[in-house]
Amino acid sequence: MNYWGVISSTIGGIFGFQGGYYEGASDARWARGFNAQRSRRADEEILQDLPALRDRSNDIYRNNALGRGVINTDRTNVIGRGMRLNADIDREYLKKILGMSDDGIDDYADEWEQNTERRWKIFTESEEFDVERRLNFYEATDLAYLTHLRYGDSFAVIIDHPRVGSDFNLRVRLINPVLCGNPMGRINTRLQRDGIRLNENDEPVSYYFRNYDYTYTEIPAHDVNGRKQVLHMLDPEFIGQSRGLPLITSVMRKIFKTDEYSEYELDAASVMGAFTAFITSASGEVPKSPIVSNRQSTNTPANRIEDDFALAPGAILGLRPDEKVEFANPTRPNTAYAEFYRAQIREIGMATGIPYEILA
Repeated sequence: MNYWGVISSTIGGIFGFQGGYYEGASDARWARGFNAQRSRRADEEILQDLPALRDRSNDIYRNNALGRGVINTDRTNVIGRGMRLNADIDREYLKKILGMSDDGIDDYADEWEQNTERRWKIFTESEEFDVERRLNFYEATDLAYLTHLRYGDSFAVIIDHPRVGSDFNLRVRLINPVLCGNPMGRINTRLQRDGIRLNENDEPVSYYFRNYDYTYTEIPAHDVNGRKQVLHMLDPEFIGQSRGLPLITSVMRKIFKTDEYSEYELDAASVMGAFTAFITSASGEVPKSPIVSNRQSTNTPANRIEDDFALAPGAILGLRPDEKVEFANPTRPNTAYAEFYRAQIREIGMATGIPYEILA
C-alpha cells in the first residue's frame, strides 16, 4: 500500500484538498507494479547510486556489443571530425568603432579572420594543446565526450604552462571523473557535493581531485582574473544536479538482458549447428563412436573397420538389421529473434535519443 499517498490524501482532505483526478496517481491494481520512490532533491537521488551506475556503464562498454554500439554511435554522430573555426567578425560594429571605410573594414576583417583561423589551426592540431603532450584538440574533445557518455560527466583543467618553442601558454589536462570526490571520504553536505565545493548560491567554487598517493588537490573553479579554470562537462537532467548520469542509465537492464538473449541464441545456434547422427539399435547394444575411433586410429584391422562408420561426403554406411540412422532436427536460428532484437534497439534508441536507423 502507498502509505505516503494515504497520509497525503488524509491531510489534503482535512484542509479541503482532494486528489483522484489523475489516473497516473491512482492506487489501482495496475499501479502496484511501480517501484517509484518519493521525489527528492537531484543530488539526494543521484549521488548515492552514481558509483554503481558508473561501474555498470563501464562494464557494458567493455563487454557488451549493443551497449558499446549505443555509446559509440552517439559519440561518432556528435563529435564527427570535430569542431572547426569559421571566423566571422562583425564588420558593421568594427566600422562604427574604428571609423573606417567599407573597403578598409573589409580588408582589415579578412586579414584578421585569416590570421585567427591560422593560429587556431596551429594551436588545435598540435599535441602541445595537451599538458601531457599526448592529444591534440580534436582527440581530446573526442575522449572528453566519450568519458562524459560512459561516466556521466568529465573534467578538464585549464593550465597556463609556457614551453620553449611553443607560441601558446594555454594547456589542457583531462581528468577522469571518478577522481573528483570529497577528501578523506567526507560525507556530502549542503556546500560539499561529491568533490564540488559550492557557495550559498550553489555556484561551484572549487573542485577536489584525488592524486596517485590518495591525497587531494583543490583547484578553484575560476582563476584570479575570473576566467574558468575547471571545465565540467555534463548534461543536467534535474534542477540542482551536481554530477552527471551515464548515457545508458535508464536502459542498462534492457541492454544487458538483450545482449544476454543474443548470446543465448548464439550458443543455441552453435550447438544445433553441430550436425549429429544417432544410430538406434533394437538390441540395445551401443556401437562405438566413429569420431572417437578416428582420433585414436591405429593400423590394427579392428580400428580400420571402425573407421568405416565415420561420416563422409557420399559415404554409404552399412548397418545391422536392427539398426537405423536418425538425425537431429536443428531449430535454430530462431525466426523471431531478428524482429525481437530490432524492437529492443528501437526502445533503446528512443531512450537515448538516437534514431533507430542510425543506431542499427
